Amino acid sequence: MPRDPGKYDRAVDQRTHLTTSSLKSEPITVLVGKKSKAFNIDRSILRTSCTYFEDQAFTKKGKNVKPRQVKLPDTTVRAFEIYQAWLQTGGFYIMEEEEAPSSPSTNPTMANDRAVRSDKEDDAAESRLKKAHKAHAEEESAKWRECYMLGNAIKDNGFQDACIDLAQEKMISESGKIMDLVKCIYEAKSTWSERRKFVVDTAAHLWKGEAFEWVRCENYHRDFLEDMMKYVGPKMRKEILKRQFAAAFFRDAGCKYHDHNRRGDCYKETHPAYKSGEKGK
Repeated sequence: MPRDPGKYDRAVDQRTHLTTSSLKSEPITVLVGKKSKAFNIDRSILRTSCTYFEDQAFTKKGKNVKPRQVKLPDTTVRAFEIYQAWLQTGGFYIMEEEEAPSSPSTNPTMANDRAVRSDKEDDAAESRLKKAHKAHAEEESAKWRECYMLGNAIKDNGFQDACIDLAQEKMISESGKIMDLVKCIYEAKSTWSERRKFVVDTAAHLWKGEAFEWVRCENYHRDFLEDMMKYVGPKMRKEILKRQFAAAFFRDAGCKYHDHNRRGDCYKETHPAYKSGEKGK
């Protein structure tokens, strides 16, 4: 069963889980964002999921070689904080539960006030709530995109696969297209991959009918449109493609949409937190 997205692991709050006394190797300084915020992270943590930082920091061999700073100017600080927490705990945090706007039915104060509000005030409150939900969804989608593009920049397939799994969970829980999958994944990967298949499958089987009417306006990647035609065309000759529910469609997905690392290992098999059963703790 998928995790309840309302109970996402508070991984960012746990980014200090590994104290200085537990570090086993010298730190590498990572400068993130336009303002170059410095993160001093243990070398053994950074090489948990990819070799990018090791390759960038140590360009020469030798016992006395000191690591140089690794710069990620196009990465946001919040995306790197999420990545750091994921490396340490295996938990993937995007938004806090209390950050989500609450409806009158779940907010006691708003529910009690409803009895004394006029219909006009009620409509205004409902309008504000819809705007808040939209803003929350856009913020969540932006963070997801930043995380995925960070994984692409540092060539961490495991982190990107974890992003794909999170997108699945969100679609299952909210029955909606909340991530900008097409533009993000097709811009990041220049060739066919399992993640591109995830985008095509999502569009073909889960999009609502009106979503296809906006394909031209959205200016989608040409490769995506071609891949969609290759997938949908032959099927339409044999069967009618009906829209499905995300929970049923992704029930047995497993690693179907993961690109994995070069050895073909899944991050769920190699990440220390998953192997030890301590994910998100």
